[in-house]
Amino acid sequence: MVSLIGAMVVYWVLMSNFLFNTGKFIYNFANNVSVADLEFGTNGSERVICPFPNTGHLNCTGDGFSATDNGTGTLFDKWWHKTNTIPFYLIILLLPLLNFRSASFFARFTFLGTISVVYLIVLVTLKAARLGFHLEFHWFESTQFFVAEFRLLFPQLTGVLTLAFFIHNCVITLLKNNKVQENNVRDLSVAYLLVGLTYLYVGILIFASFPSPPLTKDCIEPNFLDNFPSSDIMVFVARACLLFQMTTVYPLLGYLVRVQLMGQFFGNHYPR
Repeated sequence: MVSLIGAMVVYWVLMSNFLFNTGKFIYNFANNVSVADLEFGTNGSERVICPFPNTGHLNCTGDGFSATDNGTGTLFDKWWHKTNTIPFYLIILLLPLLNFRSASFFARFTFLGTISVVYLIVLVTLKAARLGFHLEFHWFESTQFFVAEFRLLFPQLTGVLTLAFFIHNCVITLLKNNKVQENNVRDLSVAYLLVGLTYLYVGILIFASFPSPPLTKDCIEPNFLDNFPSSDIMVFVARACLLFQMTTVYPLLGYLVRVQLMGQFFGNHYPR
């Protein structure tokens, strides 16, 4: 139950991020707003950003790099703010969807998640091919862009992986509606395998291809799409697809929480 509620909080944060950047792209495109001066390129192929350049051992602003700003102080930036307004806009969108009695309607859109994942893999592959690999392992000499093979903060990764794979246990509730129950073990095993391979593929390629130098690997965001400017069309499409996908998945998570909570206290999944 705690993991499900935590997953809903994480989804809310991610959807706020995707909605903010999607709206920002549309606004800039409609008003011909150029943010090129706030971005910096790498070897003339792809532009990347370091949202928080002072968090690592390299101060990107000191080398002519600067992080993108949330806005220029316009009225749009005031009402379209990533943390102050966007999370509340999501309430208007998601609250009616959470009141659906059955989750079967949203389950029909789950196939779009496969399309989003395939597009994300294609996007990562293209970005990695254009950026190239940037890895420097110097074990016996001190370098500015040294990548440590082991860090004391590694338990953070185990926590993320635990949450990610635990959420997939929720699929068991949906598998109860399968026509051929004998295939549930096979289907669930294949699903876990594909999910694990997807995590590894995306994570390794993004880490290896992130341009270091001139940046540092510490600039890589938990949501790696934030390392690309909002004006990137391919990243915009990825954010829009993921926003729609998560909008359809979120009511499913809410349904699973309701089933467990209401069933425990009231003995009915939808008490009257």
